[in-house]
Amino acid sequence: MPWGSLSWGTGLPWGLSASPGPAEFCSIADDRVLVQMDDAPGNRDFRELICVLVEDLGLYRDVCRDAILKAFDLDQAAGAQLDAIGSLVGLAREGESDARYRTLLQIQIELILSQQREGARWTGTGENILRICRLFIGPATPPVVLINTPPYDFTLTVPTITIANAGRLFRFICKALYAGVLGNIKFDLQPNSRWDSVSVAVPQGGIFCSVSVPVPNCAQFGTVRTIGTCNP
Repeated sequence: MPWGSLSWGTGLPWGLSASPGPAEFCSIADDRVLVQMDDAPGNRDFRELICVLVEDLGLYRDVCRDAILKAFDLDQAAGAQLDAIGSLVGLAREGESDARYRTLLQIQIELILSQQREGARWTGTGENILRICRLFIGPATPPVVLINTPPYDFTLTVPTITIANAGRLFRFICKALYAGVLGNIKFDLQPNSRWDSVSVAVPQGGIFCSVSVPVPNCAQFGTVRTIGTCNP
């Protein structure tokens, strides 16, 4: 059932079983009836009529809570529901699957909410940038490393990131940064994109390629992207 968690058609007109709304609205309305209207048992016809009149309002409220709110629950939303959430928070799908788009929406919402959080968890802190990167690449990967360079620079190493998927991460981090803060993000293009050495062992050290002769397994060395001067 795409618009909520309950099964429709199970008793009340909106399909809600044991819906709390009618009783709650009846109590609210009853409290507002003039005191002159008798509330003694067997003499409450007017008050009972008021309850009947507000019953549909209670049902409507319950449907809104169950269906509409859950339709915009990021963990449960799918397909067009995710697109609707994306339009509200300003993040287009750009061809992503539901699972990946849900993760990207989580980051976008993190950026929006962090600006209002207490305890120094607002947007642009080192913790916030690391959390964005971790959400972006997933939990089962090597550590993300952020090194602050005074006064307002940082270097960020994000494992497993590629040229193909780096653009969106850069845009997220650009949105998170304070004005005037500049950063560099480093990422490997291949597992052997490390400078080798004749003096010490370098795991998966890279070998230079050549424009003159073929070099088997030559390295495609990593690259650096500047963050802070980009257009988020």
